[in-house]
Amino acid sequence: MERAAHHDGVVFFKFCLLWVSIFLFNATADDSANCVMDCSSLPAGHYQSCESCEEFVLCAQGRLYLQTCPPGLSWDDNLKLCHATSSTCQGLEQSSYCIEQCKGLPDGNYQSCQSCQNFATCISGQIYEHQCPEGLEYDASFDLCTYQSSTCPE
Repeated sequence: MERAAHHDGVVFFKFCLLWVSIFLFNATADDSANCVMDCSSLPAGHYQSCESCEEFVLCAQGRLYLQTCPPGLSWDDNLKLCHATSSTCQGLEQSSYCIEQCKGLPDGNYQSCQSCQNFATCISGQIYEHQCPEGLEYDASFDLCTYQSSTCPE
């Protein structure tokens, strides 16, 4: 029983830290100053990259490992995940991402460069183009057709 109570306290503590970090750090004017270029003095974890919004840093044992978000997504350091929009990456170049071919991409759906109404499915390196129903646009962050896309580069 004592172990479970300790676990609940740890979870509550982590929740409080997350809440504080979201509300404190979300208010900064230029969050690019919080990006990471060196992991030597940081605890293991994921951090905003200084290279681009589509990249994040994995720090482990003082070493920096650059990671890339899936196409169309940007790293949000408050959420600690890749998302359609980033609250922590306004100071870096944030690009829209679409694909014209599937070479080197994992199987899945992606924003097509043909139009906002189109999306591409990659299967074993082959590209298959699809069109959303009339009046809808593909949104890669939700992997569905919607009235307004947050991931279309147009």
